[in-house]
Amino acid sequence: MEHGLGTGGSDITYTIVKPGGEESGSYITFGITGDADYDAFYTISFSLGDTYIKWNRSSKAGRVKDEVNFGDTEWHCWNELLQDMDCN
Repeated sequence: MEHGLGTGGSDITYTIVKPGGEESGSYITFGITGDADYDAFYTISFSLGDTYIKWNRSSKAGRVKDEVNFGDTEWHCWNELLQDMDCN
């Protein structure tokens, strides 16, 4: 997943470290990017799959990709009113 860190962004990752634990190595990353459309993101990675969330901090519009919850690998979007919408 591209983060745009080369454009002045930053991120932080929290990783589960529990030797022998089923979710050990799973992580959550939050970041701010230089992307004009989606300038913030979360990446959540665990044994069942990955979730990618991107949104615009000003408008609150964004998108999410989560194969486990949605049953597909498509982006699912919401608008400034936080209502589901088609991704263009």
